[in-house]
Amino acid sequence: MKLQLLQYCLDPIKIMIKFCKAHAVIKIILLIVSAILAPLSLLLTEDLIDSVSELYKGNAGYTHVGLNLVLLLITILTISLCTSMEGYLIINFDRLLLKNWTPVVLNKYKQLKYSCFEDQETQDTIFQMSDNPSESIKNSFLNITQIGSSLLSLVLLNLVFAKVSVWLSVLCFLFTVPMLFLNYRAMTILDSLFYKQSAEDRKLGYLLGLLTTKSSLSELKLFGAVEYIVNQWGGIRSKVYKERVGANVTSQKLIFINTLCVMAWTVLVIITLVNYMYNGLITLGLFVALIGSLNSIISISEQVSWEYSEYSRNVLKTKYYKHFMSLPESEESADLKRERCFNPPEICFNDVYFSYPQSQKPILQGVSLTIRPNERIAIVGKNGAGKSTLIKLLCGLYQPDRGEITINGIALSNLSQHEISALFSVVFQDFMKYSLTVRENIALGNITKIHNDAAIDKALGQAEPMGFLKLTGKGLNTPLGKLEDDGIDLSGGEWQRITIARALLADSSFIILDEPTASLDPVAESELYQSLSLVIQEKGSIMISHRLASAKLADKIFVIDDGRICEEGNHDELIAKQGIYAEMFRAQAKWYDIIC
Repeated sequence: MKLQLLQYCLDPIKIMIKFCKAHAVIKIILLIVSAILAPLSLLLTEDLIDSVSELYKGNAGYTHVGLNLVLLLITILTISLCTSMEGYLIINFDRLLLKNWTPVVLNKYKQLKYSCFEDQETQDTIFQMSDNPSESIKNSFLNITQIGSSLLSLVLLNLVFAKVSVWLSVLCFLFTVPMLFLNYRAMTILDSLFYKQSAEDRKLGYLLGLLTTKSSLSELKLFGAVEYIVNQWGGIRSKVYKERVGANVTSQKLIFINTLCVMAWTVLVIITLVNYMYNGLITLGLFVALIGSLNSIISISEQVSWEYSEYSRNVLKTKYYKHFMSLPESEESADLKRERCFNPPEICFNDVYFSYPQSQKPILQGVSLTIRPNERIAIVGKNGAGKSTLIKLLCGLYQPDRGEITINGIALSNLSQHEISALFSVVFQDFMKYSLTVRENIALGNITKIHNDAAIDKALGQAEPMGFLKLTGKGLNTPLGKLEDDGIDLSGGEWQRITIARALLADSSFIILDEPTASLDPVAESELYQSLSLVIQEKGSIMISHRLASAKLADKIFVIDDGRICEEGNHDELIAKQGIYAEMFRAQAKWYDIIC
């Protein structure tokens, strides 16, 4: 962990200089100036006191005193100016990072390969990047530069003691080291506990969410399991609290030892200085300056430890940023940004093989199929057979390991994302429920139509022919979810209709429905398919469904099993073959007979 902290210490400086160049350089210069001015002000204080003493004795004039006073005042004013400038710079850091750095991060999000979201470690990185990383990087930069400035001040303050004796300077330095170490250990004990308990903190947050979220709380109450969750939360909370108390006690012991060392060191230095003063080896001004430097050394030592502690918390965001920026991007050359018309498209899978990243198990094994223009296709098969994977490949979210997918003879990999979006609109099984208005939820399928009420109403009517969705007086501007105070809750089936309307608004050549009726009852399912059968007559469609009744709407059915196309044909042809499809269909028909 310590090596990592040192390894990443230069990264925040590089980032800040890259995106806030002038302001970051000025900040570093100001910190160096402040570090030099701290011991300089002590030396000027020494000269001022000595010149006043000489003036009192008649050995010096007012000019010397005035000069020393002016120099001291200039030093103090410069320190104050540096402090004021730092506040101005920090405000501008936020502005410049928002202007220059945030667009880089957002553009990276846009360019990420879809496969990045399948890897757990990468998902953690992406999640961490959503938690205001610019603030952590800015703070890391401030921590690092402040540590450097403080250490420089410590060195220079210790050198002031060399005016009395080199050995006294060495002694002061030797005492500074354990002070820094003890403060550092006290801080890192708490920080180590912070990292150790991060997983438990996440679990506490999750359990608390179960107790405060409507859907989970209602189920827990129904099953009488609320007390169990409360006890789980309480047990973890008690363990976390006990560990934190123990860490704080250990930390306070180190701070107490450090205090004793500081007291012993202070007494020793004061006795030494008094002795030198008594024997006339140092002037009154130097005595006062060195006494003043003791308090500065103690304060700066504590500040270095605190800054390092803060840096250790912030620096991991820099690590996440480096990893995030190194993630693979979707490659789209300038040649791929042209838009060609593929309407109507013919889709061909030619001997396609595919395995998910970091998985040795092949999902697709030599899939070959052809979907003709405006053809209605159903893809059926058991769970894990590879149905949804076919769709992800077709949408360009992944690239085949072997084989090729073509659109009108052109490799899918040679199409731009805009061209693919014009070809396919998809309703995934795990569709998103956006806490936005009805208008926005549907218009995300084609954002250019967000103010086209007629088009949105048409898409909503096609997806919800019976008008089950009850909107408020705001109509399409009705907020959904609970982000707004007047937001309305929807059932799973209503959300699914909203999602289908979103896909219909896209007006693509093919509409792809991955389990489109999973949240609907059989009656609502039948009504939706009747409506969709009219819509998809005008365009191609690909339906994936476990409810094989929907397959009757298809011109052709592909049965996939163990990553291979094992049967194809229309409903009647496959029933006649008495193969896997017929067996699945009879099993479902038998189930409906039982429940009826």
